[in-house]
Amino acid sequence: MKMLTYTSSCFLQCTDPDFRPNGRPGPKCSCGYWDMALCSPASPGWRGYLLPRLVRIMDEYESDGIYIDGGYFTNAQKAVQPQSSPLRGTAKDAVPAFEETPQYDGAFADCWP
Repeated sequence: MKMLTYTSSCFLQCTDPDFRPNGRPGPKCSCGYWDMALCSPASPGWRGYLLPRLVRIMDEYESDGIYIDGGYFTNAQKAVQPQSSPLRGTAKDAVPAFEETPQYDGAFADCWP
């Protein structure tokens, strides 16, 4: 049997002891028992938090791989949101490593044709 570590690289549960709201509300995904803050995979700060923890979990549990659930708001969804939407714009520390337009989600381009 193979074991994969599951993660969503775009959200952090608001009840997580490491969650810091920084005194301002931000975009969330709240459904069922989930109450998750939207996190940006383009943010070096978020990647600096997330990636070492994933490596540690994979090593500790001798995982055979990782399943990353994109679980994110598509660029097309962001483009049609009203001006007041918290989905507009990017993280303050975002590093644009991929082409990103309302028609093209570069970070996920290798996931499907």
